[in-house]
Amino acid sequence: MQLGVFFGWWYTLGWFDQIKLVRGRMVRVGDLFSIGLLAKNLFKPFKQLDTDRVKGSIDVIFRAWVDRLISRMIGAMIRLIMIIIGMISWIIMLILCLLWLAVWPTLPVFPVVGLVLAGVLA
Repeated sequence: MQLGVFFGWWYTLGWFDQIKLVRGRMVRVGDLFSIGLLAKNLFKPFKQLDTDRVKGSIDVIFRAWVDRLISRMIGAMIRLIMIIIGMISWIIMLILCLLWLAVWPTLPVFPVVGLVLAGVLA
């Protein structure tokens, strides 16, 4: 009877628990890299030291404009790299989780297969 309870749990509640865990892992990887937030702020300056409007000669204004442009380019490059790394990590985690879900139903059989391969039951 205990074996029936185990298999009943394994293929019902245990299966649903694993699906919840996989969903949680995928959400955590997405949160870790904040892909949506990085994409939304892709072209914002990386580090803006000066937020006031620049007043002065055209040379000072142009220099401030170039500084902001460079800051935005650096910010975009860093954010783009992090988005790519995050997406690659998310895809790898998705593949691993799908493999885990595919293996989950067969895990109770592995000890028996191991014993057979070891020659104990043969």
